[in-house]
Amino acid sequence: MNFIERFKEKLDSIKRNSDQSRFQACSNISTDMIRTSEFVGYPEGIFIGEFFESLFSNVVGVVSAFNIKEEETSLVKKEIDELIELLTKSLPTDNVNVKSETYDKMVKVRNLVTELQIRSFREGVRKKGKRGEPLFPRISVEEE
Repeated sequence: MNFIERFKEKLDSIKRNSDQSRFQACSNISTDMIRTSEFVGYPEGIFIGEFFESLFSNVVGVVSAFNIKEEETSLVKKEIDELIELLTKSLPTDNVNVKSETYDKMVKVRNLVTELQIRSFREGVRKKGKRGEPLFPRISVEEE
């Protein structure tokens, strides 16, 4: 089985998990798609993985923090299913390419930024005195 076929299987896995409202699993699969696509040099895969990782990060945050109506989550799932169907059709098969110039540019820019991000985390040198933003900022408590 070639990489594109495996990639399509991962998209199907996202669809199945989304249908079951397992959005964190979808986010995790998306992250795996980014890493493997970067490893094999597949910019379209990086773009698609980044898109879904961002999307599901937003969905997970909203669903975990708010009471969401079933109609709203159903609509999100339906749209995701339709998007995955379109993406699956756009992936290359038998050397046939059905992408647009806009899609190609989006892939190129997303790939460029992701490669910079991965390279910086692997090999980069942090600026002196600069640290990433803390996940949980310290709150100073003044004694009375």
